[in-house]
Amino acid sequence: MLFRSDKLPAADQKAMQDEIAAGRQKTQADVRAVLKPDQQKKFDEIVKKEEQRRAEWKEFQAWKAQQPQKAQ
Repeated sequence: MLFRSDKLPAADQKAMQDEIAAGRQKTQADVRAVLKPDQQKKFDEIVKKEEQRRAEWKEFQAWKAQQPQKAQ
């Protein structure tokens, strides 16, 4: 069963997104802490790319929401 966060009130959506982001940051910090310096550098690059993809996806979703709906 999938959970649709868009059916939650805006405040609950924001709280859930903040909780997910905090969990992601903690996990990344935990992983980074056990890596060697050269591995940390590569990890940081990967995290940066993920953040860029996430931002691009959010931008795409905003663009898509503004497009007229096609009749099926």
